[in-house]
Amino acid sequence: MRQRIRLAGVAMAVSAAVTLVGCGLGVYDGFTPLRPTDNFHVIEPGEAYRSAQLDAQTLKLVVETYGIATVINLRGDNTGQKWYDNEKAALDELGVRLVNVRMSAHALPPRAELLTLYDTFRTAEGPILVHCKGGADRSGAAAAIWRMMKLGESRDTAAAHELTPLYGHFQAFTPEMDELVAMFQPDRDWILNDYPVD
Repeated sequence: MRQRIRLAGVAMAVSAAVTLVGCGLGVYDGFTPLRPTDNFHVIEPGEAYRSAQLDAQTLKLVVETYGIATVINLRGDNTGQKWYDNEKAALDELGVRLVNVRMSAHALPPRAELLTLYDTFRTAEGPILVHCKGGADRSGAAAAIWRMMKLGESRDTAAAHELTPLYGHFQAFTPEMDELVAMFQPDRDWILNDYPVD
């Protein structure tokens, strides 16, 4: 019985460690005191980061720690919602650009939104932070697209880095994000002329 309890404890510790991979551990790593639920991860050091929705205080700490110049909010403009108004106020105070892209984890984004994401990745001052609500699905697809565009990675390599259960993404629940990455061409003309969603 004691051995089972010990094994259960080890399993819980391993699970907690996996959850914390990529998250700031406060004084232990010299970065901001991020929580596991913030789902904060580095896409490329000094260039791009991804996360869940951060509260205003944590957002300020991340911006100051990583030098974030542009935040891409994949939840869209939600003026009047407390989370959105707090985020916008915090970023305005810091002089950080906020770009709103409305995406759903359960549908391919409209062409106009994908163009906004593409153009922002091409032209925005960095480093960038891209986030959705949970930081798993929409953020994962956007991060994979960033890798394809900016690092020249293949779809498979980009997806393997960013659309992973390690970050809370499970293809069975949100296959549309995997479909988006699988079809995406890092070419503006492709989005304008061949992307299948208006």
